[in-house]
Amino acid sequence: GVIKHSEQTPTPLELPDFSKIQAALAAC
Repeated sequence: GVIKHSEQTPTPLELPDFSKIQAALAAC
């Protein structure tokens, strides 16, 4: 999910999700 790095570090489950977000932003 979407998290703030200042609040907590991304978990192994967050990393692929973050990649999907980046891909979605690039697709826009």
